[in-house]
Amino acid sequence: MRVTIDVSTVQTSKQLHLLLKDRLQFPDHYGENWDAFWDVITDEDRLPDIVEFVGWNLLSQHLPEDASYLKECLADYAKEADSKPCRVIYDSTQMVILPSHALQKGEALRLIHRRLADATFPLRVERKTSSRLPKRHRFSSERWEIASVTEGTVNSLGAVDSWLTLNDNENQKDVVTIRDGADWLLSYYSDGLILQGIQIEAVEPADTADYETFFHHVTRGAFPIELTFCLGGTLGPLEKVYRLTLHDANWERVIEEELLPQLDLKKTRKFWQSLSRPTQIQTLETFTGEFHPNVFGNFVMARDANDVYHFFDHVNGTIITF
Repeated sequence: MRVTIDVSTVQTSKQLHLLLKDRLQFPDHYGENWDAFWDVITDEDRLPDIVEFVGWNLLSQHLPEDASYLKECLADYAKEADSKPCRVIYDSTQMVILPSHALQKGEALRLIHRRLADATFPLRVERKTSSRLPKRHRFSSERWEIASVTEGTVNSLGAVDSWLTLNDNENQKDVVTIRDGADWLLSYYSDGLILQGIQIEAVEPADTADYETFFHHVTRGAFPIELTFCLGGTLGPLEKVYRLTLHDANWERVIEEELLPQLDLKKTRKFWQSLSRPTQIQTLETFTGEFHPNVFGNFVMARDANDVYHFFDHVNGTIITF
């Protein structure tokens, strides 16, 4: 179940608690304070599958202390091991950048359709085609210039598809941009897909994000969960992608038993050891030390059985869910 709570007009703490009580169907004895809020959501399992706040930025301006308490309570709830999973969406606009090799065949178009399913038509579409200029001499870098720009509007989701065929000529490249009024929604190009909107949420900041926190969020979803690892990194071959399936919460076993053998590391080493002391042992500790998503070129993505994605890499700098 999804519950949307419009907090844009809330001016007092009492109004906020009464609104939460009404929308989340709290019991009559709800005490209208943050201790009571915590007791209700943890003791009586009162949160739905998804809670979406509309007007969160305005609430933060009107009641900064209460907005902070509410967000802190919901963040702590998500860390409770036995709590019912609840995805919380705040209306601050987020963006996720997905490289093309993170996506399987047809997946980019499916994500575009999913992103636009609730959009307000007509939408503005722009296709920008760039051409590769010839090198002037052997030491010059390749340059691109815009060859053409085509603009139009689409009045339905089905009409979008005619814009989504990209040029496969290596000397030309297309970027298709779709907007809803003045708001940019997505960009689609041969190297990847960029999505923007309130449906995208940053759930863990970069300074605390790691594999453990990533899978803490992922394994709260529905199994089976499809995993995609890109582990080329700065020193490895580009776009070295591994796809695995997670059937239970034991993500460590999948890495140790299925991913590490595929990597076939000839000599792995713990990151505190010198090159003169190699070890043949391949462990989860070795993997997390040498293949972190914050290493340039690496990423890990998960898609659960409910079609919820989690993505973690150095570009986005955080764990993103969408």
